Amino acid sequence: MRFIFLLGISLLVIPLGMFSQVIQPEYGLVFPQDEVSVIRITLHPDSLPVLLELGQAGSEHEFQANFRFESSNFSQTIQNIGFRLRGNTSLNAAKKSFKISFNTFIQGARWQGLEKINLNGSHNDPTRIRTKLCWEMLRKAELPAARTSMVQLFVNEQNMGLYTHVEHIDETFVERVFSNPHPGNLYKCLYPADLDYISENPAAYQLDFNGRRVYELKTNIYADNYSDLSEFISILNQTELEDLPCALEPIFQVDRYLRQAAFDVLSGNWDGYIFNKNNFYLYKNRNSGQFEFMQYDLDNTLGIDWVNQDWANRPIYAWAPGSQERPLFNRLLQIPEYRNRFGFYVDELMQSVFHPDSLRQRINELQDLIAPVVNEDPFHGLDYGFTFDDFYHGDSLAWGGHVESGVLPFVEARRISAIDQLEALIVPDIAIVSVEVRHDFPLNDTIRFMAHCTAGIDSLHLEYGYSVNTFSTSIVAFDDGVFPDTDASDHIFTARLQNVPSSDRMYYRWRIPGRPDAFPCLGDFVHRNSAPPSLYINEVMSENTGVVFDELNTPADWIELWNGGFSGINLNGFYLSDDATNPLKFELANGFMSPGEFKLFWADNEPLKGPEHCSFSLDNDGEELRLYKLEDGKPRLYDRIDFPALNVNFSWGRIQDGAESWIVFESSTPGGSNQATGISDIERIQLVIFPNPGSEILHLNRTLNFFQVLDISGRMHLSGQNTNLLDASELASGMYVLVSDLGVYRFSVENSLK
Repeated sequence: MRFIFLLGISLLVIPLGMFSQVIQPEYGLVFPQDEVSVIRITLHPDSLPVLLELGQAGSEHEFQANFRFESSNFSQTIQNIGFRLRGNTSLNAAKKSFKISFNTFIQGARWQGLEKINLNGSHNDPTRIRTKLCWEMLRKAELPAARTSMVQLFVNEQNMGLYTHVEHIDETFVERVFSNPHPGNLYKCLYPADLDYISENPAAYQLDFNGRRVYELKTNIYADNYSDLSEFISILNQTELEDLPCALEPIFQVDRYLRQAAFDVLSGNWDGYIFNKNNFYLYKNRNSGQFEFMQYDLDNTLGIDWVNQDWANRPIYAWAPGSQERPLFNRLLQIPEYRNRFGFYVDELMQSVFHPDSLRQRINELQDLIAPVVNEDPFHGLDYGFTFDDFYHGDSLAWGGHVESGVLPFVEARRISAIDQLEALIVPDIAIVSVEVRHDFPLNDTIRFMAHCTAGIDSLHLEYGYSVNTFSTSIVAFDDGVFPDTDASDHIFTARLQNVPSSDRMYYRWRIPGRPDAFPCLGDFVHRNSAPPSLYINEVMSENTGVVFDELNTPADWIELWNGGFSGINLNGFYLSDDATNPLKFELANGFMSPGEFKLFWADNEPLKGPEHCSFSLDNDGEELRLYKLEDGKPRLYDRIDFPALNVNFSWGRIQDGAESWIVFESSTPGGSNQATGISDIERIQLVIFPNPGSEILHLNRTLNFFQVLDISGRMHLSGQNTNLLDASELASGMYVLVSDLGVYRFSVENSLK
C-alpha cells in the first residue's frame, strides 16, 4: 500500500505531496502529439559538410544557425541559435543526432520555455518509436519524464528525416517538474557512474573520464560544490544495512527510485545505471532536500541488444552485473522492505503501462503518424539497411543482429519471465512517497493531519510530541466518515489535534498498530511559530505604471523588504511567495541587508531579468504575500500580509516601518521609510472627530464598523467595532492616527494627567 501524508492547519484541506510531487507539464505547442512537426535549420553552406564529418573530438562544437519551427498550430523563426552533434555511438552513424541551443550565442535566451532541444535520430531502431514509447510509459507511471514528440528535420533544406524531439533535462526541466524556480544541484551521470564510495572528500567525485566528468554538475556550476553528492554516496555505501532506510530516506527519494528500477528491468534498459553505470541524472530537490533519480537516453530498450544478453529473461532481482558495484540497486534490494516494494512495482507496472494491450494501440497510432516521414527519410536505411517493411513490422518481428526481438514479443516475453521470477509479495503497508509535510502559519490552535493510502488498512495512529524527536502521545486516525474525516472507506485517514501548545516545533510520525517501525522512521517536524520579527514585508504595489522603474527602466509590481533588526541579514535561504501551497516559490538573491536597509523586489514574473525579479506577479484585486526562510530544511514563516485591491500607483504599507497596522498610501515610498505624514485618506467619507484636540471621550459624526488608534510610531493603543465614541482618557498627550473602515484620520490628545 503506497502511502502519502500531509498536514493542514485550521481544518484546511491541503494538496498532497507538495514538496516532492512530480508535475507532468502539458505537452504544449512545441511537443504536438497528433502530428509530425517540422524544424528547419539554416547555417552557412560550408558548415554542413564539416558538421556531418565531425566525430567524438569535435562533437561539442556549435555552429551558429537560424531555427524555424512549423506545425499546424504554431510557427516561429529564431535567429542565432547553436547547432551541434549529440550522442555517443550515433556520432559515427550516417544518421546523426543533434542538439539545438537557444542560449549559446544569446545569453539567457529561451524558446517557449526551452533552452535546448534534443533531436534523437534512433538510428539503430527500425521502428523509430522505442525511445518515445519508453518516455511515455515513464510519464504515465508518474515518474519524472521528458516530453517527446516526432519531428521532420531539414538542414539547409536538405531532408534529414524523422527525429524524436526529447525534452532536455536541465534547470528549466526541474523548474517545471519539481516546482523549483531556483534549482538545486543537477548531476548528469555518465559511464562509469556506479555511485561507489571513493572518499569523504567531495572533490573526489569530480573525477574525469575521456575528457569529461563522470558526475557532471549542470546547475550552480560556478559554486562547483559536490558536498551533497559526496554525502549521498557516503551514506549509501557506508551505512549498515539495518540503519540504511532511516539514514537514506531523508536525503534520497527511495520510493520513486524503486519504481524507476522496476521500469528498467521491464523495459530492458541495459544502458542505464543498473547494468551499464550510465545515462542517468541525480537532482537535489531544494523543496524536499532529497535527491531524485531520473532516466536519460532510452533508445537501447525493448529488445535492442549490443552486448549479447537475453534481456527478456534476465533475472529482475539481479539485473546488475554480478562482479560490479551498483550500490543504489544492490544494497537497496538487500533490505526486505525495499526488495518487496521493488517487486510490487514490477507487478504494478505490468498491470498498467507495461502491458501489450495498451502498447499495441499506441504503437499503431505512432506508426500511422510517422509512416509518411519514415518513407521519405533518406537516412533510414543507411546504417543497417533497414527497409520500410522493417519499420512497419518492427513492432512484431525481430530484425536480427542487435534487434533481437520485435517490441510486442519482447514485452510479452519480459512479462512472462518477470511474473515467473516474482517473489511472494506482501502489499506494502506504508511506502512513503513523500515524507515532507505542508504547514502554514497557525491561525488557531487546531491542526488536522491526513494520511492517504491506496488500499485499506484497519487502523493508523499518529504519534507526536513537542521536544526533539519525542513522540510521547498517540492518537487514532480515522477513515469512518465522521468529522474530521470526510468520507468513510476512502483510504484517507484523518486525525485532529486541538489546543496545541505554542511550541517552536511539533514532531510527529505515523505507525500501524502492532508494527515496530514508524513512518518516517526518524519522525519529522513542523515549525509551529513564525520567526521573531527582523525582516519585514514593509510595502507593496500591485499596479505600478511609473512610480518607480527597474534596472531596465520598466515599471513593475514591487515588494519592499525592510531589515528592522540591529544586525545585518544574509538573504540566503529566504523566499517570497504569493501561494501558501508553494512557500519556496521565489528564492531571494544572495545578498546582504544592513540594519535599517530597504530593498525592492520586482513582482513581474520575469526571473530571467535578474536576481531581484520574482517568478510571480501580484494580483491587483488583492491577495496574500508571504516571506519564508528554510530552517533545518523546513520553510518557516517570517512575515505575511493580505493586501486589498489597490488603485493604480497606490501602495499598501505599514503605517510605520515594521508596525503591525497597514494602510493605503497614495504617495508610496519605494526603497524609503514609511511615514504617517504620507498617509492618504483614500475614498474617505467625511468624518468629524470632536473635540479635536480632546482629552477624554471623543465623539464621531459617523459609526465605525471597526477601528484602531495608533501613535505615530505605529503602536496600537485602542481598537474596537460598531461605535461612534473613542475613550481617550488613557492616552498620553500627542498626535494619533485613527484607522477605520471610513478611512485614515489624524487627531491629537491633550491630557494633562498623561
